[in-house]
Amino acid sequence: HIDARFLGYFIETGLVQRLVVDANVGSTNQQELPRSFVENLSIPVPPLAEQRRIVARIDALFEEIAEGEQ
Repeated sequence: HIDARFLGYFIETGLVQRLVVDANVGSTNQQELPRSFVENLSIPVPPLAEQRRIVARIDALFEEIAEGEQ
């Protein structure tokens, strides 16, 4: 099982974003992501409890940033 928020944070990482940009194809100014990219993307999947702990920590860090910006 993959926690949706864990997956979302993983997809937002710089590494995955660079892979997405590098994998884009298209010839008409419309970029496409090849199906093979999604099929071959290796996603580290820790136990569900650990995923939730990671998500909670990321959320807490974002809260600290928001408080610092205020």
